[in-house]
Amino acid sequence: MDLSVFHSKNLFEAGTEMFGKLGIPLNSNTAISLDLKAVLKEHFKAKDIFSNVTETYFLGLVDDSVFDMLQTPLSLEQAENKINNDYNGLMVFAVRLNDNKMPTRSDIADLTRAFNRISKFMPVVLLVQYGNLLAFSTSERMKYQQTWRPGEKIGKVSMLKDIDILKTHAGHSRILEDLIVKPEVKNFNGLYEQWKQVFSIQILNKRFYQELSNWYFWALAHVSFPDDIEKDKNIRNATGLIRLITRIIFIWFIKEKQLVPETLFDRSELSRILKEFAKNNKESHSFYQAVLQNLFFGTLNQKMNERRFAEDTEKYVKGDHGVKSLFRYKELFSISEHEVLALFAGIPFLNGGLFDCLDKDNPDTGKHQFVDGFSRNPKKRAIVPDFLFFHAEEDCDLNAIYGTKNKK
Repeated sequence: MDLSVFHSKNLFEAGTEMFGKLGIPLNSNTAISLDLKAVLKEHFKAKDIFSNVTETYFLGLVDDSVFDMLQTPLSLEQAENKINNDYNGLMVFAVRLNDNKMPTRSDIADLTRAFNRISKFMPVVLLVQYGNLLAFSTSERMKYQQTWRPGEKIGKVSMLKDIDILKTHAGHSRILEDLIVKPEVKNFNGLYEQWKQVFSIQILNKRFYQELSNWYFWALAHVSFPDDIEKDKNIRNATGLIRLITRIIFIWFIKEKQLVPETLFDRSELSRILKEFAKNNKESHSFYQAVLQNLFFGTLNQKMNERRFAEDTEKYVKGDHGVKSLFRYKELFSISEHEVLALFAGIPFLNGGLFDCLDKDNPDTGKHQFVDGFSRNPKKRAIVPDFLFFHAEEDCDLNAIYGTKNKK
């Protein structure tokens, strides 16, 4: 789905157009931004995320009139007067944040709950724009156990976060396409059930693990890890790849907390700082070595004030040889050592075992044995091609692996 409209139009127009692409024409007649405090009333919180909202729009109601083509343009006030305990539908709002604000999941959840609390009788879908990114969120609704209480209880918030409007990730695109009204859906109840399935944590998790499994089996044929300890190629590469996936998942988690800069994963920035990044479709492998291994071992496994490149002089032989918490691969960078270290400077030191380099001396023989392949010796390095991380999605025949006939 093309989301570039959010870059060229205001949020009201872009949000309305996006829902139109989902097959849901919206019916708000208020194209001007509303006052957030006036909209949320007592549910406006003295939290940073609320004060960072710069624009607020009511995009409309979604109900059976969407399918009957009998929609009447409404203001927020008219919509609120129309809604009662028996009304079947949902409300759609959109907010824009200060361009300098990068919200956390908790921030978006706070906003989503606040908007849902002003709507006693129906769920609210919230569209949030921050810079070139979007979030799309809603909340579970449940009847109060106390039958005398009006309205509905607000439950768990589900969201799609960090949807890039200019370079939309394929996974996000697929989920958005799943929100498009299916031909068999003929009323609001059917639409709501469809959307609940799309936003289901269990289904999203199942999809995530299926895609991760597919990537693992695809990547397994292209990676290579040192054979100093494990001689069986299949076991060695499978173990190394699983370890890599575990580390990357953790990296992605702390990146979401803004503890790792986005620039380390940006193609244009990587092309600028790495000499050979993605230059040969199947052979280039500088991203894993220069960025990820230095991130794992030289950054997250090293105190912030002790980060530096291993010396390549006599000092290396005497002091830095075998030290696996120092940066390597300066020859892979097209920028200076100082500039490289600056890219990683704000990332915290994590005192845990996940990012310990497993290249160690054998206590019995004294011989250095390579497992992770964080080495100055090209013959002992791990090889993980750039295209595994940055190649466009493609169909891959996995039938032999899954024991199926039509798995891709």
